[in-house]
Amino acid sequence: MSAPHPDPAVRVAAREAGLRRLRRLNRGLVLLAVALCAGFSAVAAAALPGGSRAPRRTVVATRPTTVLRGPMAPDVSAGAAPPAATSAPPPAAAPVDQGVPPPVTAQS
Repeated sequence: MSAPHPDPAVRVAAREAGLRRLRRLNRGLVLLAVALCAGFSAVAAAALPGGSRAPRRTVVATRPTTVLRGPMAPDVSAGAAPPAATSAPPPAAAPVDQGVPPPVTAQS
């Protein structure tokens, strides 16, 4: 190694030149690492059959269903006459619980 140059401007210029070389070297190494990573990924993807070990979830869009009460209307095809409607008794109403306990009766 040579002795340091007595002129500070020359020393600063030499330092800046060395830093520029290191920046270029670092940039090149980062680009090389990214390229190698992409290359190894492509080779591995082509060589090994891929797939997830977890089961795939399939989202199926469904329409909301309607609860029908009473007889369902038959499907009327084109040109067919609808059958005569039959009257069914309405469903019995369920008792409404109002939160009141039943009356207490004396047991004999």
